[in-house]
Amino acid sequence: MGLVIVVDTNALWVNDSVAYDEGSHWKTVLDLARADGYGTEIIVPDVVVREHAQHEAAAISKARRETEKALRTVVNRAPRAGLTISVPDPDAMHEVVLPRRDEIAATMRSQLRAAGVKIADLPDISHSTLVDWSLDRHPPFDQSDKGYRDALLWLTVCRVAAGSGRDVLFVTNDKDFRQHGSLHPHLKASFETTAPDSTITLVEELSEAVKHRNTRTEASAEADDEDAEEGGAEAEARDEFDGEDVSQFFASKRDILRSALPGGLDRLIGTEISRHYDRHQAGSDLSLPGQVENAQIESIEPDLDALWIDTHENLDGDTTLGSAIFPAEVHYDGFVHKADQFDGDPAWVVIDPDWNERYVLVSGSIEVEMEFNFIISGEELESLDLMSISPR
Repeated sequence: MGLVIVVDTNALWVNDSVAYDEGSHWKTVLDLARADGYGTEIIVPDVVVREHAQHEAAAISKARRETEKALRTVVNRAPRAGLTISVPDPDAMHEVVLPRRDEIAATMRSQLRAAGVKIADLPDISHSTLVDWSLDRHPPFDQSDKGYRDALLWLTVCRVAAGSGRDVLFVTNDKDFRQHGSLHPHLKASFETTAPDSTITLVEELSEAVKHRNTRTEASAEADDEDAEEGGAEAEARDEFDGEDVSQFFASKRDILRSALPGGLDRLIGTEISRHYDRHQAGSDLSLPGQVENAQIESIEPDLDALWIDTHENLDGDTTLGSAIFPAEVHYDGFVHKADQFDGDPAWVVIDPDWNERYVLVSGSIEVEMEFNFIISGEELESLDLMSISPR
């Protein structure tokens, strides 16, 4: 069974990097397509190309404004500092035409096709159907009525798989496609109806897709060197735990994750809570007090006794892809305007009333559910990546 990797916009876009240069995630997609040797097809839906191009156009426009502002600051302040500096004329920047979204998208399509990436056209679906989906909050539509482009993306995924009999690896960190870490049941049902002979696996990062693809490629290469009968037996064994008791299997994975998760949590200390889980509107789902700004994680108290493992896929009987989900209490530090520190009954305490002229430093905590994606090979943890932090 062949493998097809479908890439979402959030797996491609990296803030403050050129969207389609030979760096970062864009290069990873191109390299995946160029290096394929065992029937893996890389697909970037056209709706993703358009959205990615829009992000790039907006980033260019923002960078242009910031550059103009910085140049004006230099022009105005350099003489006061006793400096004579030659800089471009900020007013002349308005004469330089910014690239349009459609022009950027055309460049992206050319690069993708040159590397062997397939661009999937927009699916044929009536506006009436999408309106019904939106009103019924059919995933990936959510309560805020977002989801139009995501719906087109999901229909593209289903169309790619239909009648192909291939495994689909969908690279997305959009929580609207998931429920409790796995593909949403409504979407799973629609996929199974559209592509009954295919399978689908969700991963959050391109790095996971690369590891998944490499694992399959290595397995295919080994199978090519073996007798067909042995290869058939090996393929059948992949669907089992190599005779291992199921409870023992999960106990082993749970012990590995319990040992590794504290280190994964330590890497989050000092980072902003809001940056971890929502590509559309960072921080919108956590119930932080409205007055708190720039909340950073100070410490995390996980309840690993309540750790729940959701196994997505077992490869070669020895490599497991899945999610580790557990409750936790996140302690944070943040800033509150001095004028707001006495409003109501705050869910935080002031720890420095004179942080600066405008703000006090506060500390608080929230109850959350944390989800990490993991890859375990044998008794070794290959990767552990934060997928989401959500309120509990």
